[in-house]
Amino acid sequence: MTLSRALLNLCICITVSITLPLSANTDNTRFYQCDGGAKGVIISQFPCSKDAEVKTVSTFVPRDIRSTTQDVVQLNKIQFDQQVDILESQIRGSKQKIRQFQRSRMTERRDSLEKLERLMDADTKKALKKTVKAEVSVIEDKYDRLVQEQRQLLTSLTNELSVLKKRYNQ
Repeated sequence: MTLSRALLNLCICITVSITLPLSANTDNTRFYQCDGGAKGVIISQFPCSKDAEVKTVSTFVPRDIRSTTQDVVQLNKIQFDQQVDILESQIRGSKQKIRQFQRSRMTERRDSLEKLERLMDADTKKALKKTVKAEVSVIEDKYDRLVQEQRQLLTSLTNELSVLKKRYNQ
């Protein structure tokens, strides 16, 4: 009878030790740490020597999974701000190019017209006047075309920025 009782107790212990970890929602796990000499540190779930230290590892199991909607909204806001900054920077660059083209046009035009003002005789001035007018016309056409391209780009960027702002605000 004592042998069967011992077997029964052993079966109960084995059953409890198997089912308890499956049903319990534990946040802590205990283990033993011993000095293994030349082998180094020994970690075991059972005591490995008389001077074994009991250690505990705590784990975090979240009870509720939080919604990531706010993270997505925040990320979308950051991306929107970056796109707005990029477009505004491109708009500023386009405006700066227009100003540079206009300054360059005026400088080249002035340089061409100054050719007529130099000290020369009347016959040379007359001959040079047609050439200078042709150069000024070429300069005007060249820079008008460049400025027009930049203004079209500027209009496109401005429209893209307004569409982006409307889409985000809705």
